[in-house]
This record gives sequence, structure tokens and C-alpha cells, in this order.
Amino acid sequence: MFGGLDTQAQTPEIDSLESKLANTPPDVRQIKILSKLSWKLRDSDLKKALNYGIRSLKLIAQFKHHKAAAQTNNYVGVIYRNLNQYSNAITYYYRALKAAQTNNQPIQIAYAYNNIGEIFKFQNRLKDAGQNTQKAIDMFKKLNNKGGEAYAHLRLGEILQKQGRVEEAYNAYSEAAKIRENMPKQPRLDVVYNRIGNLFLEQKNYDQTFVYLTKAKEANIRNNVRGTGIYSVEVSFAKLYIEQNQLDKAILIAQNTYKKAQEIPSKPLMATSLKLLSEAYALKNEHTKAYEYQQQYIQITQEFVNTQNRYKINVLESIHQLEQKQSELELLKKEQREVILRRNFVYALIGSVLLLLGLLSVLVYNNQAKQKANMLLQIKNDQIDSKNQDITASITYAQRIQQALLYLEDANSFMPDYFVLFRPRDIVSGDFYWVEKAKGKIFMVAADCTGHGVPGAFMTMLGSQALSNIMIQNKVYDPAQVLLHLDMILRRTLKSKDTMIRDGMDIAIIVIDPQKHEMQYSGAKNSLILVQNQEVQEIKGSMYSINGHRPVEVDAGYETHTIDISIPSTFYMYSDGFQDQFGGKKGRKFMKKRFRELLHTISRQPMKEQKATLDKVLNAWMLGHDQVDDILVMGARWPGKST
Repeated sequence: MFGGLDTQAQTPEIDSLESKLANTPPDVRQIKILSKLSWKLRDSDLKKALNYGIRSLKLIAQFKHHKAAAQTNNYVGVIYRNLNQYSNAITYYYRALKAAQTNNQPIQIAYAYNNIGEIFKFQNRLKDAGQNTQKAIDMFKKLNNKGGEAYAHLRLGEILQKQGRVEEAYNAYSEAAKIRENMPKQPRLDVVYNRIGNLFLEQKNYDQTFVYLTKAKEANIRNNVRGTGIYSVEVSFAKLYIEQNQLDKAILIAQNTYKKAQEIPSKPLMATSLKLLSEAYALKNEHTKAYEYQQQYIQITQEFVNTQNRYKINVLESIHQLEQKQSELELLKKEQREVILRRNFVYALIGSVLLLLGLLSVLVYNNQAKQKANMLLQIKNDQIDSKNQDITASITYAQRIQQALLYLEDANSFMPDYFVLFRPRDIVSGDFYWVEKAKGKIFMVAADCTGHGVPGAFMTMLGSQALSNIMIQNKVYDPAQVLLHLDMILRRTLKSKDTMIRDGMDIAIIVIDPQKHEMQYSGAKNSLILVQNQEVQEIKGSMYSINGHRPVEVDAGYETHTIDISIPSTFYMYSDGFQDQFGGKKGRKFMKKRFRELLHTISRQPMKEQKATLDKVLNAWMLGHDQVDDILVMGARWPGKST
């Protein structure tokens, strides 16, 4: 039933396009061929697809063919989505949206909104996902674009399914199927049927699951679908067979999809196949094989994280280079002023000597020279101002990326009574916070990375991605173990042993178990302030930072503290920015003792008022003084057991 297709074979259409490409000079015609190839190969050969897409974007910039920018950026974003690199994908989707708005391309605007909504879905920002997807549906309807409307309904169904709104999800999928069934060639009906089949599988309606997966398989064969499309349906069959305890069938299918995924290559499909193989062998009580496949699955997911980290490092290194160029330009401007001053001095000296030969001629000469110097200086100033604007725009773009990572709106559903006071010293910050919920537990993190500005933001991206990998993907929930894993990842990623790089972070982590009314805390230098029954206590973390200096033989000493929160409890995590801020009448630091007393004083106030009070105190203290470091304070109140 699942013979599969040869993923390395190419269609005549692709062979024809590649032949045209080889015989076309690098111009506007080549842009069209490259973009078309990147889209045609988006499921069957991701490496080629990405290469063609990036080459097309470079030519678009070179020849200023701006009208092709939106569509090609959308294509490249889809390829990165298929590679499971969501941070890359959303970057290209936002570029597509900006290009489409600039060039008044409503169809590409709609596709960009739809694509952005899908990435928000992956990030569990379901409210934003729904809003962007609904914008896309409304635009596609207005434009009478049936293909886009079906695509957007498909994405809406995925969002509703993730929210547990089963009937609404089924209606959205059915609308997508209805539209595509009435379109010429019935494009990608297999995808819609596969989604409906998986929706029924979640409800354990195995008969309807089989019906829709079979329809998806038939649509694949009818439309000659290749690559990840056909193997995604096979994976769904494997899941069904595991649910029905037909384990040998499931194993046969998953082994085949894993082999084909390696050839594409598609790491998401590889990871899914390995996970299914591990589950099937575990159910057969063949635990050795189950363990082997589980280890391969963990390795693949780690490679995802490493790839995303390398990309983010490259982005931040580029921004750092821009900052260095800005410093060089400022130095050049200073040197130019000094040159002008020396030149004016020489002119004055020459004027004095030549005064005897004719005062009038000297005055005329100086006036002409001054006009020329002013003109040159104005040109240089204009160039420097333009470059400064470009650099600031790039750093501001990095701020948008960091703000997306620090997004907290979804946290209100499971942690409603909290506040975050967050003041970066520069445009981007070296402090970061992280709040998530998984397996019924709530995770809160406050971290202070080495440095601030772009160098500090470099570390925040590494830290937040590593925490997501450790706690969400690998399900490590003990705070001390999380810190040990984080320390190991940073030492390995930054090659600290070989390079002696000791950039790291001070961090506090808490894990709340609402069912047990219990909170666990562990810290690397950063403490936890806890207020219960109007009594305040400081629970201190380890003396060693993450990736900090310590002898090889010395244990980091990260320790998990378990705290009973069955009674009302208020707790705070923070960086050292607030207490180290200079100010007041004598221009001194705020200091740790004063800061702790302030938290105790305000702990009975509602959380929003606490944040307002901290803001007010900080503003009054800083009056006339510059901010010296990034500032982060997180506060939360747990109500205890309900009576």
C-alpha cells in the first residue's frame, strides 16, 4: 500500500526549468526561473529549493526588481518552515509583508498574513495566529482568490484544532476541502484530507480516520504528489496503526518514511518517523530498539536547536559588526573635524604672511577655500547620517525579533497575577524573561546575560532557545538539572574549553506545580525573594554563573529548593540592574538591602500597582542620571489553596 516515490527523481518540468536556468544570464529572467524552482522543490528537495530561493533574492536586490521580492520572500519562508527553522521563516515572512505593502501587492500581503499566522501557531501564540489568518481569509475573499482562501481556511483549522475547538476546526477544514474540490486539478487535496483524518484520530474515531487518510493517499497518487507531502500521509497511517495496536504495519511504514526523509532531506519528517518507531517498539516490549530510536530522535531535535542557534548567532554578529562600523564612522568624523581645524590654522598663517602682498587677495582665497571645505564636510556629514540611519534600523529590527521572543500575552491564561518590569539600557537587552506552561507545570525564568545591547542580546537568544529545548522538548523539569543542562549547552556552543570564552548568565528558575501547591526554585547567582504571612526571606542560588569561571573539579552546586505555596505567596526574581542603578542626591547605588525592603513594602499591593510603584521609585531615583545596566524585575502572586 505504501510503496512510496523516489524523492531524488525530478519531474520533466523541473528538468526543463534547470536547463533554462543554465542557459540564461543572471538577469530578471533568471530571477523568475529561480523563484519558480524554489517553489516547485519546496517539498521534495529542500536544499535545492533554499539555494534557488536565496540566489533569486540576491538578484532581486542587485537588479532592483522589487515587484518579485514579496513572493520570493514568502517562498523562502515556507522552505524554512519545512526545515522547522521558524525564526528564519518568520523573518522572511515579515520581509514579504513589507515588500508587498510597499509595492501594493494585495495577494502577497494576504499570503504573508497567512504564513505569519502559521508561525504564531507553532509558537502557541494562538490569538495572534487566528487574527493574522482571519485577515488573510478576508483579503482572499475580497480578491476572489480561491486558492488562497482554501489555504487560509486550512491554517485556521489547524489553529482551532490546537485550541481544542474540534467542531469549528472540522468546519474550517471542510471549507478548505470544498473549495479545492471545485478547483481545476484539485490542488493539494491530500493535505486537507490528512488534517481531517488526524482530527478524527485525536477523537479516536478510527473508521473516519482511515476513510480520510485513504482519500489523502488517493489524491496523492492522482496528482502525482512527491516528497514530504506523500510521506506525511504515510506517517499519519503509522500513527493510526499504533493506536489500533497493528504495530508491525506501523513499524514498516515508519522505517520507509525515515529512509525517504533522509534522502529529501527533511529533519521534521525524520524526527516524527523516529518517534513513531520508538513508540511502536516500546509497545512490543522490544525496549532495546525503542531506546535506540529514542536516542536518534533526541539527536535530531538537538540538531534543530543547534541550527537555529547558529543562524541567530550570525544575525547578531552582523548587527555587532554594524555597531563597530558606527563607532568607526564617529571616529572618522572626529578626525575630519581635527583636520579642518588644522587646515584653518594653516590658512590663517598663510594669510598673515601674504597680508603684505595684498589683503584683498588673501580674503578672497580664504573665502573660496572655506566654501569648498564646508561643502566637503556637508557631503561627509550626509554620508555619515545615512549610514547611522541604516545601522539604527538594523538594530531596531533586532529589537523586534527579541520582543517576539519575550512575548507573554498567552501567559495570562495560566499565570494571571504577575508583572514584568523590563527596561533595556540600549535598544536591545542582555536581560530576558521566559514564561511557559507544559504538562500542567508553570515555568518562570529571569536571566541577566553578560553585557548589554547587542552583545547581551546575543546571549539572550542562545539562552531562551536552550531553555525551550531543555524544558519543553526534552522535558527536564527539575530546576537544578535545567541549570546543569544550560551550563553544558553554553559551554559546548561557545566552545569555552578551547576559546576561554566565559560569556554566560546569572539566572533564577522556578517551576510551579498547581496540583501539589508546590514551587521549586534554583538559581545561578540570582536569588528568589519570597513573602509569606508578611515575612520576607531570600533564598540564595549557587555562587557560580552559567558558563562562569570555576575550577574543572569543582561542582557548580546548583540546588533545587522546594517551597510550599498552599498559603498565599508572593515572589520576585530580578537582575542586578535595579539595585546597581546610580541616583539619589548623592549619586550612589540603590543597593540590594534598600531594594529588598522596597519589595517587602509593596508586596501587599495588587501586582499592577507594584509595577507602577517600582517604576515611580526608579524614575525618582534616576533623576539626572543615565541608566547604567538593563533592568528586569518579575513579580508573581500565588493564591494558595482555595477554601
